[in-house]
Amino acid sequence: MKKVLFTILLALTFLGLKAQTSSPPDIEGLEDKSKTDSTKLNAFSKANPTFISVEKAAEFPGGPDNFYRYIEKNMRYPKDSWTKKIEGKVIVSFVVGTDGHLTDVKILHGVAPDLDAEAIRLINHSPSWVPAIQNGRPVKVLFKIPVTFKI
Repeated sequence: MKKVLFTILLALTFLGLKAQTSSPPDIEGLEDKSKTDSTKLNAFSKANPTFISVEKAAEFPGGPDNFYRYIEKNMRYPKDSWTKKIEGKVIVSFVVGTDGHLTDVKILHGVAPDLDAEAIRLINHSPSWVPAIQNGRPVKVLFKIPVTFKI
């Protein structure tokens, strides 16, 4: 009985070790698995991945303070929301490309259709940003920012 119990315990130990040391399945499109531990990717694409975390973040020319000055200066509060006294934060996501141009502008959390449209207009008309850097090269990066509408 002791030999059978010992054999079962030994077999389970080897199976447990095998399960812990097996390599993860390949993810199509990733060339270097060691980089995926320190780099979070939004999309797995060999040619041009979109990152959500990078070594050096993309930024508006002059920094975040200048970005919010740009928003403040160029915002046109929609008449309908102004008369109805609608306020709030519109959360916008967009991709800063390798050349600094903004693409894929989307509303993640809207307030009112006209305020959402104004937030998209502001981002679409933004000047080019300084691109993000990963491994010494410019890369696409996903951004999420709030645009606050307050009367």
